[in-house]
Amino acid sequence: MPRGVRTEHTGDGLLDAADRIVARDGPAGLSVRSITSEAGVAVGVLYNHFDDLDDLVASDVLRHLAAFVERPGPLGGKAGVASVTRNLDEFCRTLLASPATRLLGLVIGSEAIEAKIDAAVAAGHPDPGQIETVLAGYLREEQALGRVNGAIDAGEVAAVLFGAWHQIIIDGPPDALERANRATAVIFAGLRP
Repeated sequence: MPRGVRTEHTGDGLLDAADRIVARDGPAGLSVRSITSEAGVAVGVLYNHFDDLDDLVASDVLRHLAAFVERPGPLGGKAGVASVTRNLDEFCRTLLASPATRLLGLVIGSEAIEAKIDAAVAAGHPDPGQIETVLAGYLREEQALGRVNGAIDAGEVAAVLFGAWHQIIIDGPPDALERANRATAVIFAGLRP
């Protein structure tokens, strides 16, 4: 394709292509060539939008993270709807299904990707730790409705819950969702009013 010709393929299109590859082949399937091939563009197009593969991975993780921490997000408007355990299970299911979660191994294994994410957070992008803030906010809303014990510290419970989910994600068992749901049920058993 001649240089300077505008195409419909943008950085988001390349990120979407990366997501499809991760869903189909796992993170090991990511390469500059596989992403550009999936997007139907020349290899060099990736470099018009990203410094390198690490930059693309960091951008993809940050893009998905924003969906979890910006309202309404997966827990927005859920207080008082269904059961608390069901709402938390659905949030966890969404978290486990996220390409960002599937990319976690690449992030943890790469100082370059971690540095890019840290730089973006320092520049004002949502911090991965804000997932705990979203959980705590949801739990406080449920406390106000009397569906969660008002005596508990919602921030600490959110940290424990997210920590349990995080460990399950890192372990990567085939029954991750079932294990996460059991962890949620055990933790929530102590939260009932």
